[in-house]
Amino acid sequence: MSTARKSRSSQDWGRVRTGRKTRYENLETRELLAAITAKVAVFTSNVGDQSMVTEWRDTAIGAEEMVVTLQPWTHIKSMSYGIQGPRGGVDSGVLKADLTGRDGTWGELDGYYETTLATDQVAEDGKLSFNLPGWGMQIPEQGLPLQVEMQFHDTAPVGKYRLNEPALSVKSSYGRVQVLQFGYKNPTITVQQCAELNVGIDGPASQTISPDDDDVVLARVNFDASEALNTYSIPVLLEGSNAGGQTIDAGELVTDVELRNVVTGQTIDAVMAPGDYGDSQLYLFESFVLDQGRSTWEIRVDMTGGESGDRVRASVLDGVDINNRWWGIQTSQLDGNGPVETSPGGTISGNWQEISVPHVTVTPRAMQSSLHVVENQKNVEVFVFDVYAEGAKDLLTTAFAFEGEHLVNGQNYAVWFDSDKDGSRDVIIQDGIVSVNGEVHADNLVSGGIVVPAGSTDRFWLTTDIASSSLPAPDNTLQVWFASQNPVEAETLDDGASLTNNQFTIASGVGVPVTIYKHGTFRAEQDSMLLQPRLMLGGAQSESLVSAEFGADLEAGDVYYVGLDVEGDAGSIDRFELFVNGSAVPLAVATPGGAEPGDDFGARMNAQQLIVGAGEEKDVAISARIKSDVNGGVSGDTFTVVVDTVYVRGVTSSSQSTLNVDIRSPEETVVMSKLTSVTNAGPTTAAMPSGVAEIGSFQFVAAANVNTRDNLNRVDLDQLTFEVNTLNVELDTLSFALYNKANAALTAIPSTVVVLSPGCYRVTFTDLRHSAPYVAIGSGASATFGLRVNVTNPNTAAASGGESSLRTTLDLRDDYFSWFDEDFGTSTQINGTGLADDFIRGMLLQG
Repeated sequence: MSTARKSRSSQDWGRVRTGRKTRYENLETRELLAAITAKVAVFTSNVGDQSMVTEWRDTAIGAEEMVVTLQPWTHIKSMSYGIQGPRGGVDSGVLKADLTGRDGTWGELDGYYETTLATDQVAEDGKLSFNLPGWGMQIPEQGLPLQVEMQFHDTAPVGKYRLNEPALSVKSSYGRVQVLQFGYKNPTITVQQCAELNVGIDGPASQTISPDDDDVVLARVNFDASEALNTYSIPVLLEGSNAGGQTIDAGELVTDVELRNVVTGQTIDAVMAPGDYGDSQLYLFESFVLDQGRSTWEIRVDMTGGESGDRVRASVLDGVDINNRWWGIQTSQLDGNGPVETSPGGTISGNWQEISVPHVTVTPRAMQSSLHVVENQKNVEVFVFDVYAEGAKDLLTTAFAFEGEHLVNGQNYAVWFDSDKDGSRDVIIQDGIVSVNGEVHADNLVSGGIVVPAGSTDRFWLTTDIASSSLPAPDNTLQVWFASQNPVEAETLDDGASLTNNQFTIASGVGVPVTIYKHGTFRAEQDSMLLQPRLMLGGAQSESLVSAEFGADLEAGDVYYVGLDVEGDAGSIDRFELFVNGSAVPLAVATPGGAEPGDDFGARMNAQQLIVGAGEEKDVAISARIKSDVNGGVSGDTFTVVVDTVYVRGVTSSSQSTLNVDIRSPEETVVMSKLTSVTNAGPTTAAMPSGVAEIGSFQFVAAANVNTRDNLNRVDLDQLTFEVNTLNVELDTLSFALYNKANAALTAIPSTVVVLSPGCYRVTFTDLRHSAPYVAIGSGASATFGLRVNVTNPNTAAASGGESSLRTTLDLRDDYFSWFDEDFGTSTQINGTGLADDFIRGMLLQG
């Protein structure tokens, strides 16, 4: 238990303080005491009423009594008090006496109740009873000062508590004792519930602000009150620092400090706290009510200056000593008396808010090392640059100025903007600009300018249309860079304040150097893939005869005429067709009627029907439509088609170019029938036979044709040449025979069998159309022929474990394969097949 200091009124009954002695000057009282045997007087002191919160302390002074008597040998055996107030609030009590002075001298009263006489738990009847052991406590001559200390439960009900007058049990040598009560009522002890207030700062996060911003939120303060509170004072400290971390005068950065409720809008203006706080400023928010529950208030200021990198922050103080003065949050419950516990205490700081002076950084972007263009070329990109808005404010770019070299070679200058930030220009913000005295000024931007949000970068382009007549060389160039005076103008979006020169950083850089030509260059060349001679079937479209590669540089070319010459027999050709980049649909048709003088056939195209883009190439394949024999096609005609003239118009410059070229096809042969395929008709591999056996089988397929003059033309085989390669095989070379597999009984014998090397034989059959096997293949039909021989020893190395093999290959080269293109009226000998493969490999026989 704590020792409480005695509290007495200056008008205690008859008791005065005289040095260390106490005497009684009320004579009437003294005489009364002398006349009564064993009389005891109890004087109750005037102890002030008390308020308490059991969470903070659990004891209070319930009574102070002065007990006096004139009869010696008078003892107090017990004292009891009834308790007024809520039941169960008081736990126990302590009866104390003031018997000694501070130096321990007996009888020297000093107002401190240092001696515990008795303790007691509150009984069920709600009384405190103090029983003194033995004879009890003798009442000294100078009187016995007593104090009752009450101890409350930490959950004592809220309310008012008071002790009744004491009931004393006194023993005296005189016998019967009379107790008299004088003085004041015992104090009222009010038990209160403590209100709670939790204070925290929730943002905003550190951010950049401008030196002239208004209503800048330095801290968002959350007050969480258990009940509505009178708020007398909330101290807030504002601190400042520069980019180097040194403190600066916060008062030079801000003004109009206020606390604003974010929901209701209630605003409390700050007052300056008295005193000197160095570079910091201390403000007080006074005299308002915090509602029960959570409320959020913003500490807001108006900025009045500062440099980039300067910072400012706000802190709420609660229990902080500054210059030997305590600063804390002062609140009370609405009745004005109830206590409030505030947490967490100490310094509760917001985040630093950094000042950033609006600044524009302009950076020219790297472009290609050079650019070649032609006159009349539109929307040529000559300069690209980025604009970065540094600081806390959105900026409005209002004007750009450029200068450069030979700007008169451009016209209709335009400034573009990348509105969707995909890296490409998409919006014109000013066009129709004309260069004046070597400068280009874009000072009438759409909507007054382009907004560049704070902390972001936007990209801009300057384009121009190349003049239709540029300066002659060497002045046929153009290059752009920023003007030396006021290259960029901008202002803050919110208030329209113009940025000054020191708020711009213009990086060095120039646009692409442009060289201007009168027109582009165009070419037509032989395609790199060489074609072999083909057989042109009458009444059909041929395969590609020749492929020309068209190219354009500096500008796109519009090919509008292709002239062809035919060397040889042109009578069988109906027309030529042109195909672009593998298309199955012809782009144009070349006819004799469309030819320019000097050309045999000409293909004319509409404007922009065949466009070759600048820097691009296009392949144009040319095939022929051959006349049928009914329409004048003649089997055996040969010709070579030559691309010799190409007309090209520059898409941009509109210039006319004539290309004189010499792009040739191989010599082609016209036929009225032909083979479409020759293939191996047997298996890929087979076992080595013994005796007379087939060693090769080949299928011939004729193309369907429409050449009906003197009946449909057919293919009559005339000469077939086989190469037979063997290993460890013996053949009877006199037994080779060719037969049509439709009738194997009819055979032809070779005209020659030549040994090319040991085990390698060339077997040639000639004049087959007059031989026993039927060798004519009609339109769209096929025939299969076999080669057989007598294998006399299928493996001459069998005894030593060796292997044997045999393969037959059909040779289709012109000198070894021939046939006749025949109908009932004409017959034309043709050498070769015109197919892609010169050799057809038969099956592989193995032993």
